[in-house]
Amino acid sequence: MRRTTMRRSAVALALLFLFGASPGIANDMPPLVRVIGQYSKVFMFVDDRILQVRGLTEHCEQETRDWANTVETEAMARASVPPGELADFGRRYDIGSIAGRRYYSIIRMSGTDIDGKYKAFDIDTLLWDAKTDSRVSPAVFLTEAADRGPTMHALFELVKAGLAEKLAHSAGAVVVREPEPSLSGIGPISLAGSTIPGKSAGLNFHYALFVPGRFAPKQVVVFVPWRKFSRYLSAQGRAIFAGEWKEREI
Repeated sequence: MRRTTMRRSAVALALLFLFGASPGIANDMPPLVRVIGQYSKVFMFVDDRILQVRGLTEHCEQETRDWANTVETEAMARASVPPGELADFGRRYDIGSIAGRRYYSIIRMSGTDIDGKYKAFDIDTLLWDAKTDSRVSPAVFLTEAADRGPTMHALFELVKAGLAEKLAHSAGAVVVREPEPSLSGIGPISLAGSTIPGKSAGLNFHYALFVPGRFAPKQVVVFVPWRKFSRYLSAQGRAIFAGEWKEREI
């Protein structure tokens, strides 16, 4: 039991570290969801502020349970009998920013601990509308978001330039998943914090890089200021974007 608790805590700490969160938040952090199967163990941790939004909390819980079912099914397909020691899978949801007292920009990191070796393998995002109590697409902030349309082409070019700069500082690095000029293919999107309370300074695009000599992919963020795509903003977009970039606070 003690070893299981220690490994679970290690997953929580590793997720927090990779998010850039304060280590103090990790102290005695209990998982909100735990799913123990025959082949795997899945734990979910959340930013305390998410718990204040019931619909969002329930969404994260259900999403994690669905993920746990997928993890267990895939593990069963790879092995005919359960392993002697189950792999620990962890997922953490954090609030990146809140815009207009309505839109919660959530960053989700998933990882696994196999034989005591932690490996982060996925970062994704979601946007929650507290007014409608539902998940929404970043497309609500844009006048149009057609695949390879004017908006996505403009954002793609901005992201491509930002990624090239990131790659220039990481010798030999390659992007795990190259962006495409479409909302589904450009990469995970989150709202960047702003110097003006309640606003967003632009869009953050999240990418993983394979870097020679690193055990786990390196996570990078390409920030695109709102002024660079202001001509494509809808009325809702114009209402939430303002100010300059501010580092995310956890």
